[in-house]
Amino acid sequence: MNVMKSKYFTRYFLFSVLFCYSFFLYSQTEIITGTIIDNKGIPLPGVNILEDAKTYNGAVTDFDGNFIIKASADATLIISYVGFITQEI
Repeated sequence: MNVMKSKYFTRYFLFSVLFCYSFFLYSQTEIITGTIIDNKGIPLPGVNILEDAKTYNGAVTDFDGNFIIKASADATLIISYVGFITQEI
């Protein structure tokens, strides 16, 4: 009986540690919002925003140039648009 208790205890303990660790990883992301405009102040729709080259996390601006992306706190955002120079912020 003690073997069964220790087996279940180990499983629950491991599950609890992994569950808490997932909150730690999740807490390192932030919601970043903004508006992309050109040099004349006109909002640009359809601009691509990527978190960085290693992830597939991205967003596209809406008709008013607004975007929302959930990215890590230290992420580099890559902003690209047809006819404009790609920028990393």
